[in-house]
Amino acid sequence: MAPTKIMKFDVKLSVLTFITVNIFLMFQLMAGSPVYSRTVMADNPIAYWGFDDGTAKDLSGNGNHGQCEGAVVFGVESAHGNLEAAIDFDGVNAFIKVPSLGEFKQSSIEAWIKIEELNWRALKDSNYLTSIFSTNSFGAGNHHLNVQLNLSVEQAIAGGGPNAIVSQKGALSIGNWVHLVSTYDSLNNGAGFIYINGKKVQSGNHSASPVAVFNVAQIGSWGGRRKFNGKMDEVAIYGTALTESQVRTHYEAAKAPSIRGHEADGGAYIVEGFKGIEGKVTAASGEELLGILSFGNTKSNSFVSVTNSKENVTNFDFDDFISVNIKKVQKLPDTETRPKIETKAVALNRRVWLIGGSLLIGKITNIDSKMITLRNDFSSMLIPRAAIAAIDFVGGTLESGMLNARPEGVLFFDGDFIEGQLEEMIGGAELTIKQVAFGKTKVPLNKVRAVKFKEVKEMEVDGFEVRTRSGSLIYAQSIKSKGLKLIIRDNSRYFLNVYAGEVLDLTREEAPTESSP
Repeated sequence: MAPTKIMKFDVKLSVLTFITVNIFLMFQLMAGSPVYSRTVMADNPIAYWGFDDGTAKDLSGNGNHGQCEGAVVFGVESAHGNLEAAIDFDGVNAFIKVPSLGEFKQSSIEAWIKIEELNWRALKDSNYLTSIFSTNSFGAGNHHLNVQLNLSVEQAIAGGGPNAIVSQKGALSIGNWVHLVSTYDSLNNGAGFIYINGKKVQSGNHSASPVAVFNVAQIGSWGGRRKFNGKMDEVAIYGTALTESQVRTHYEAAKAPSIRGHEADGGAYIVEGFKGIEGKVTAASGEELLGILSFGNTKSNSFVSVTNSKENVTNFDFDDFISVNIKKVQKLPDTETRPKIETKAVALNRRVWLIGGSLLIGKITNIDSKMITLRNDFSSMLIPRAAIAAIDFVGGTLESGMLNARPEGVLFFDGDFIEGQLEEMIGGAELTIKQVAFGKTKVPLNKVRAVKFKEVKEMEVDGFEVRTRSGSLIYAQSIKSKGLKLIIRDNSRYFLNVYAGEVLDLTREEAPTESSP
């Protein structure tokens, strides 16, 4: 097979267009794999901000992306592991601006919130309200969701006659996560409902029944006032009035375990008590063999061996098969198959680009002078620093040319770039950067967009592709198995030890040749 060129890239740290599209689609699938996200999307939100990737990106597909103001902190622990990561507002200057969404005969506002403080002095000039979601103005039909100083929930519809429906005082509490939904229906005599943790707690009618209007709005504030102090997650706006059944389904979905296994993402079943790695090899001849797999290599080639149920062994050179799909893998000792989502650095998936063009996706748990530790669903991987081209800390938001030809250093959200070497991560909240002129500098992780290490090299793809359930794509030159780990030599000529349970498949498909964008 003729080798295929990987060209040096200008965008997203440089990778072929086909690779970028392939990884984007895989990453979108994985981002939607939690039960909660799928449940929300099934009810067609007009805007949905999940905050898992370190941005206020709209996940609905409608392009209603938010803009962070002040010290919005990403990557904090959410109400349930299935919700991934939340955001934290400081109650001083932090909120998120969102664009106009339109007019609707019905509407719903949904959010998970955890109030950390209700300061009457800070809210004195705001009618003693703090805002979950509010349009900048309060014209006819504007739908707001607020919390009052007495810990009651307020649904406000401007020009509703009456404007507000309010739950009992003390319906919420400080320091506890709750699921809030406010629904409004202009077609049903202006019916309004408030739900807390899946249960209807208040109802009423805005008898004037104006059409719901979502013009330019803010999450966690109203016109720069009523600042919310606490954590928030999974904010969604709908052009329908969610039913009681739908609200309950959303609440229950958040508590459900994350989806794992073939039925979710094509990944292997992780089985305690099972021995080895089971998979299916599809040969170039069309033959398919299922059995226990082992991988090896010689100086001249790599191969995979399949031992079937009758203990017959078939060997395939890597030129002789189309794909290998991992089906079942023995559970690693002393590991959880559904690890708890932790705070700060390990709450978010990061993208690590290697100098050979491979992309690794996972949660960074440690950075030191020699290695970076990347945690996936079922295991951790050590990545040699010498193999790394860059780390995208917010999940694929880099624009064309942002890191092109820059020296080693750090790119911030505000566009600033400082030259220096990343030395370590401190407590999941800060990075230490060593600068020639100023020595060591600590920078807040939530301000960092990307870290540049090296340029990606121009290399040939003359091996095979390894895809993982986290969305990683590794261009491999050779592979051998050692116990439950696959020792993969990537195009950068560095070795990666990958737990077989993380792997979806290996393929020998040719990549199309493309020039740099």
